[in-house]
Amino acid sequence: MIEYLKLENVADERGEEPAKVARTLVRLGYDLYLRFGPSRDSRSGVSFYPEHPTERMEHNIGSGDKQLTKDSQEAVIKRLGRGDTTTEGLTVLDVSPNEVSQKLVLSCDEIVELDPKPEVLKFQIELMEQDDSVCVVVDPDDVAKLPPPPLTQVTPSPLPTESKSSEGGGVT
Repeated sequence: MIEYLKLENVADERGEEPAKVARTLVRLGYDLYLRFGPSRDSRSGVSFYPEHPTERMEHNIGSGDKQLTKDSQEAVIKRLGRGDTTTEGLTVLDVSPNEVSQKLVLSCDEIVELDPKPEVLKFQIELMEQDDSVCVVVDPDDVAKLPPPPLTQVTPSPLPTESKSSEGGGVT
């Protein structure tokens, strides 16, 4: 299991703003995730399948790291740029293991039932309320592929001055 890094910590280590690090990761094709830590209170959201966006149901969000949808990644970057860390309205992807029964029809009278086939159901969950315990996290392998952070600003040294010497002037 991947141990994701908090975006805020990565940004601090690089000496950059979280929005800039997030923007760079997304532009390079990497993803942002939300970490849902353990909580005594249930976190509610509305789940739906992208193929059936009008069919929605209430969903209890358990702890773990969940990938943000592309639209929500862009929303997070904009929010972070404004110093806004709200989570309400963001959408994450979730997967659920499922077993699909398989049947092989040999003839009208003969049907053979095969072992169930594992399948992963992907669905989206829209967060319906603000949760301050949720934070943005990133994959450490993606962070390792970031270009190096900009060098810290070094104050320029004073320009050389002319000095007068007995051998005529010159730059020292």
